[in-house]
Amino acid sequence: RGYFFTNRAGSQFLYTTLLPNSTSPDNIYAFHPDFCPPDNSHNKPLMNLPCVGGDNDANYASPRSRHTGGVNVLFCDGSVRFVKNAVDITIWRRLGAIADGNPPADF
Repeated sequence: RGYFFTNRAGSQFLYTTLLPNSTSPDNIYAFHPDFCPPDNSHNKPLMNLPCVGGDNDANYASPRSRHTGGVNVLFCDGSVRFVKNAVDITIWRRLGAIADGNPPADF
């Protein structure tokens, strides 16, 4: 969303807080007061890019895609797989966790 030089949600990082292509808005750190209000260049719900501005480190951004029904996900082993929007939230979050001891089920 225009800020490639930060390590905040929605810039370089995506999260498994919400499912892929969630209709809920991303909670993105507001660099300035007008960062994600309606009709702002960063807030585009009709393009599947809804957002609200946040003011702390509990921000998150969901993976979003224009592919019908899901998103392409690059895994650390170099493989790319299509993950459906309706993936089980527990499995989705396990896919995003590092060494939590819980292997994800098939998705």
